[in-house]
Order: sequence, then structure tokens, then C-alpha cells
Amino acid sequence: FRVGGPEALTGIAVAEALSGAIGRSVTYFAVPLPDFAEGLAQRFGRSAASEVAAYYAWLQSQPASPLAVDIAPALTVLPIAPTRFADWARAQAWSDLASGRRAA
Repeated sequence: FRVGGPEALTGIAVAEALSGAIGRSVTYFAVPLPDFAEGLAQRFGRSAASEVAAYYAWLQSQPASPLAVDIAPALTVLPIAPTRFADWARAQAWSDLASGRRAA
């Protein structure tokens, strides 16, 4: 099955949903790919960084996100109800997470 969420989100849409959920402004910032790759290289090495950066470059070159899938076929068989991101975000214990307490 191709499984995904009920919506295809942009970074801006995620930031907007999180802003609404936590009651604070969250801003999305797209890290330029060379900077992203350099940060990965420092942590995981040049080879791994190159592979991950190449995948992200490929994702960005697609006319439509390959991560946006039609989940209708899966929903006919799987007993699930997909949750919209904003609903999931509102259901999280953000204050517990921010304070370091363990959230349920």
C-alpha cells in the first residue's frame, strides 16, 4: 500500500498549523541545500551527506511531491482514520515537551 497522511503539507503549512496549536508564532525557513549538505557532512560524513542532499535535490525537482500519495486504496482495507496535521498538533502536550516533562 502507498500510505500517507490526508494532506500534502509544505513547510509553511506545517509552521502555520504548529503556530495555531501552540499559540506562538512558528516560522518555516528552508535551509539552502548546500548549507544543509554541509551540516550533514559535519555530523555524518561527506558520503552520507552527498546521498541525502542528492535525494532532497531530486525531491525538489519533481513537478508534484512523490510523498503526496492517494491513500484511498489503503483506506478500503486498513481500519484507520487518518489525522490531519493540525488536529494532531493540537492534541500534543506541547507545554510538557517544552518543559522537559515526559508527554503521554
